[in-house]
Formats: sequence, C-alpha cells, structure tokens
Amino acid sequence: MNIFSLNNNLLRMHASGPQASAPEVVARGLIIVLGMATALPAGAVEIEESTVAPVETSTANDGQPDDITITEDGEIDLSDLPGTTAITVDSDNTITNDGEILAEDTDYVTAIAVRTGTTTGITHTGSIELSEDYDREDEDDDDDVDGPLAIGTNRVGIDVENGGTITGNILLDHGSTLYIEGNDSAGVRIGSALDGDYTQQGTISVIGDNALGLSLEDDVASDVLISGAITVQGENASAVTIDGDVSGNVTIESSISSTGFTSTSSSNYIAPVYIDDDTEAVEDRRDADDLYDNANGVRITGSLGQGLLINGAVDDFTSEEDEDDETKDTIDDFDENRTAGRIYSYGSAPALAIEAIAGENVVFSSVVETVRDTTDDDDDVDEVLATFSFDQGLINRGTIYASGVNIGFDATALSISGSEDGTGTVTIDGGILNSSTIQGIAYEASAVGLLLGNGTAIGTLENSGSIAATTYTLTDDTAKALFISNGSTLEAILNSGSITASSNGYGGAATAITDESDTLRYITNTGAISGLLISDGREDSETGSSIAIDLSAQTAGATIIQYQETPTEDVNGDDEIDEDDVTEPTIYGDVRFGTGDDILQILDGGLAGDIYFGAGAATFDLSDAEFLGDTYFEGDTLSLYIEESEIEGDFDFGSASGTIDFLSS
Repeated sequence: MNIFSLNNNLLRMHASGPQASAPEVVARGLIIVLGMATALPAGAVEIEESTVAPVETSTANDGQPDDITITEDGEIDLSDLPGTTAITVDSDNTITNDGEILAEDTDYVTAIAVRTGTTTGITHTGSIELSEDYDREDEDDDDDVDGPLAIGTNRVGIDVENGGTITGNILLDHGSTLYIEGNDSAGVRIGSALDGDYTQQGTISVIGDNALGLSLEDDVASDVLISGAITVQGENASAVTIDGDVSGNVTIESSISSTGFTSTSSSNYIAPVYIDDDTEAVEDRRDADDLYDNANGVRITGSLGQGLLINGAVDDFTSEEDEDDETKDTIDDFDENRTAGRIYSYGSAPALAIEAIAGENVVFSSVVETVRDTTDDDDDVDEVLATFSFDQGLINRGTIYASGVNIGFDATALSISGSEDGTGTVTIDGGILNSSTIQGIAYEASAVGLLLGNGTAIGTLENSGSIAATTYTLTDDTAKALFISNGSTLEAILNSGSITASSNGYGGAATAITDESDTLRYITNTGAISGLLISDGREDSETGSSIAIDLSAQTAGATIIQYQETPTEDVNGDDEIDEDDVTEPTIYGDVRFGTGDDILQILDGGLAGDIYFGAGAATFDLSDAEFLGDTYFEGDTLSLYIEESEIEGDFDFGSASGTIDFLSS
C-alpha cells in the first residue's frame, strides 16, 4: 500500500465538516501502513487488526480498486475523528465486515458509505457501534433521571447516498449488530434505488431524537426481508420507512419497536380503583422529558409487487395426520421454519402505517411467500424450501400493536390511508388476511385497531385472529376495533376470529365495526364481534355506548349473517369431530343499520344488544339462536322469521307491515 496515497486520501476526506487536524490524521494514518491491513493481489484487502485509518474501495489496494474485508480480529476505530467514514464504496467492489467498526463520543461519523452508480455487495456479519459515554442523571432530585436520551449527533451505520442506483445485495447477516447512539442518527439509510435484495437477519438499535432504524428511500428491485430486530427510541423515532416501490415481497419476521418515551413499562396512568388522597398528581408521576412522542413503527408509502407479509404460523392447530406426515406438501407443514413478526409502537404514532403521498397510487399486489429452511442442521438457513402465492396483498400472522402507555396518547395499530388532498390512493389487491393480532390500547385517549382512511380500496377483510381496541377512560374517549372512513372501500368482512372494542369506564364509547363509507355490503360472523363497557371500579352513570356493528351511515343496505362453522378437526382431542370443536358465534353490543334495505340472519349462537333497522326494508331471521335485546323497525316493510330460538326483549314494529313467522320459539 502506498503511504502517500493513503495519507492524501485521508486528508481529502477531512477537507470539510468537523474533523481532526491534518497532522493528527497523517500520524494516525501511518498505523494502517505498519501492518494493520494486507493488500492481496488476487483477492480482497483485509483489515486484520485494529486501525484508525478510513479506507476507500477505489484506492484500497496500493492505490487501485479492490474489495475490502474486515476480518474477525479487524477493527476500524473512528473515535475522535469527527466527519469521517470508516469504509467508502466508490468503485465496483464489495465490502465484508466480520469484525468491528466503532466510534465513541464522535459526531458526523459513518461506518460504511456507498456512492451511487456502483456495483457492490455489502455483507455485515460483525458489529457496528457508534456510541457515547453518556448517562441520564437525576438533576432535580426527584428520584427520576432527567435529560435527553442522547447528546451526540449524526451517526450512521450504513449510508447509501441519494440520487442514483446501486447494484448488488445488502445483507446484515445472522449474529450481526448495529448499535447507534445520537440524535439525527440512523442504522441503515438507503437513499438511492437498490437493484438487489435487502436482507436483515442481524439487529439494529438506534437511540436519540429523530432516530431512524431502516429507511428505504427509493425503489428496491427485488425482495426486502427483515428477520432481525429493529428498535428505535427517541422523540420522533421511526423504526422502518419504505418510501420507494419494492418489486418483490416485503416480509417482516422479527420484532420492530418504536417509542419516544424513556420507558415503555412505566406509565403515568393509574386505574381509578387505586387512586386515593395520597396519589400523586398526573404531572408529578412522570417528567415531561420522559414523554416525547414517536413517529412510527413501520411506514410504507410505496407499492409492493409481491405484497406485505408479517410472518408467523399459518395454523394454530395441527392434526395428528399432519404431525405424522413427513412430506412437506401443505402450507402449514412449514411452520417450523417460520418466525413471528411483531411491530410495536409505544406512543401516538401508528404501529403500521400504509400511506399514499399526493399524486401517487400505492398498490400492494398479492403476497408471494418464500419459506427458508431456518432449522436446517447443515447451517444453510437460507435454503429455499417452498414458495407460496396467496390471494391477499396484506397478510398478518404476527402482531401489530400500539399502546399510548401514558395518559393522553391516542393509539392506532394499523392505519391505511390515501393522501390528505385526495390525489393519492392505496389499493390492497385481494384484501387483508389477519390470522393473529391487531391491537390498540389508549389511556384517557382514543384507541383504534384497524383504520381504513379516505382513498383506500381493500375489497375484503378476512379475520381469523383478533382485531381489538381498548380505552381506559374517565370521560367519553372512544375505542374502535375497525373503522371504515368515508371515502374508503371495504365490501366484505369474513370474521371467524374476534373483533372487539372495549371501554374500561362506563362513559366511553366502544364500537367493534364502524362503516362511514357506505361500501360495506356483507358481513359473516362465525366468531365474536363485541362492543364492551367494562367497570373500572367506580360507580358510573353508564353514559357510554356499547356497539357491535354500526352501519347507520349507510344508504344502500347490508347483509349480516351469523352461523356456526362446520367442524373439520378434533380440536379438543375427545376423539370426536363435533360442534364442541368450533366456537359458538356471538355478537355483543348494539347493531345499527342505515336507511337501505338490510338483512340480519342469526342462524346460530347468540346476540346480546339492541337492533335498529332504518327506513329501508328489513329482514330479520333468528334460527337456533339466543337473542337478548330490543328490536326497532323504522321502515314500512319487514320480514321477521323466528325458529327454535330463545328471545328476551321487545319488538317495536312502528308502522312496519310484512311477514312475521314464529316457529317453536
């Protein structure tokens, strides 16, 4: 390696921004010449020991371009070298980091920077740590530490510059770590189009204001796989943003978490039953600098060519036949090679936000899943076992969870919305399949499980898992499990799981399904749809509302059918396949129709709540069911059919006339 070439490169890199003095840079640069890097004529330049000298691919091998490898024993330390980059990819060469890139108490540093227009490959299997020697302290003697989460700034793990295209794959491999402390800092930021795969199997953690875990700011020509944890903490923290179009599939099968709070386990909320004269005032329970808000867990504003999959097991129940089947010929036989994806937001930002920007039409095409052999004994954990194609563009088998944690922070688990000006739309081809958990929880604030905003076209929602919203409230806060806004389109809900809204406090408003779009025409329920008011320990005036299904804004009419599924497996293990192997369907809470012609068929299970038919024609069938509540007819025409059912309540027919049949009820 040429000493003068190296030192000239170092001086050039330090020509702008915060930096060490030129003599200091030259002196430190000599260290790499004295045996810390090896130029290999037929392979990569290897950094085998500790060095403080940055390196560029274009001059890595005695002034010539070459690949660079940091071996397991190698290290680049940028401490006290502000404004520097450990490795710069500025030629068509690859980077492999099996060692360590670090900096302590040093601002404006980057571990790996990639210039546009290059053909490269980034493989990170070691560690990147850009940290600071700083701890929060109790400055006001209130037994609570104070101050910002971080004091440094602008530290980035992997940074691809904006404005072009890079060709190649980026891999954060199994066991790798990327840890960043600092405000306005990021783990991985890819500003250009990526003609390749982004695969993350290691961990990313970023702490500080405006923390950014992973940002894909331009298009990706292949797949995005996130199977390593991403955690961000700080005011306006964002765990994952995908702003470009992804031609392939986006799969999340790890834990992704975002919060602005200093703690996600400590809350300033105390249930009313535990409050007495000695209870601290709300403002004294947590300091203001503990309660900054976040930006998002995962935000997607681009189209996905093969959909979004939040991974997990396909089927909770495996029959004896499947357990004995050694041939992997069905989707659920591959569950041993699937891990669950979990997206958490602690704060008022959505856990998962799918949004269109002005003038853009976001489309999620049908999901294509690639199953990798994660349990293979030969350590080839990336071997592809199978590829499956599904109907839906969004599949959740994991957890989408939002919690306000503290008083006054709204919570939304999954938000899908077009642009505010109405020129951008979101379309989910084939609809949404949820087989696990979507949940929002708020304290003295409002909670939403799934929000479909203006400018969204979903088609069908199939739920075999749980969609839930819960508010703990002393006033009239709302909990909405599924809210369909005006300007959105959702034509059908097929529910075999649970859709539940609950208010802990009788003054709240709990609504499981709300349709303001006048597009929801069909609901089937073989599970549970519930709006619940739950006592919080106080005597209450019960001014809140408990609504299971609110279609009162509709003018074109809807059909709701509840029935019991046909059992196909011996789920309870009693050697019989019968009705005990399936859940009895229930609707708890009021059902409210609009002014169109509506049909309600309760063909099994139970309904507890009042029913309000609007001005249109009404058809109400009860068969082999239990009904507790009153029924109100506002229209002139009705058809009422009751057979083998238990009823406790009154019927208010108003001016309606039509057919009324009671058979053995």
